[in-house]
Amino acid sequence: YYLGVEGIIIEGSLGRKKYESKHDNKHLLGEFKRPLTEILAILNKESDNYLAETVFKIIGAHYGKYENTAKSARERIAFVLDSIGIPMKNCTLNDGSGLSRRNAVPLATFIKLLETADKLKLTKKFDSLLAVAGIDGTMKNRFEKSLAENNLVGKTGTLKNVSGLAGYVHTLDGEKLAFVFL
Repeated sequence: YYLGVEGIIIEGSLGRKKYESKHDNKHLLGEFKRPLTEILAILNKESDNYLAETVFKIIGAHYGKYENTAKSARERIAFVLDSIGIPMKNCTLNDGSGLSRRNAVPLATFIKLLETADKLKLTKKFDSLLAVAGIDGTMKNRFEKSLAENNLVGKTGTLKNVSGLAGYVHTLDGEKLAFVFL
């Protein structure tokens, strides 16, 4: 109850839980029960690098038994993507946010990822987790009053002297196209 005094707002319930750790020196500090799609929508639409890095490390923690989370995340992501036909052979992932200049992913891999994500049967369509041109997120002020407004969805990425945009757009004939510009 001290959180409220400090101005931290809790939505939902707060309680205590006994936690049995497999690792003697590890303790449960908190638990989030929010659907991953909600987190991914914020991450993608707002291009939230902190959330991206956190999700990356959570993947690594879960699959790496809480040891060397970045390495475990890279291995698990490569395994999953390879298993659904997205080749990771020429890819280098150094972080989860994409801020490392040592990250390297061929454009063909990005396109294959977008095409595959569009075909997967997920609880939410993957493209609904992306910013909408002229409407929200990092795309709110882009492509306004153009044919792309409320038609193009994508994820932006920027570093000093580098800009990227990947996503989907529908043609005038209604065909859905995946694109990547770096």
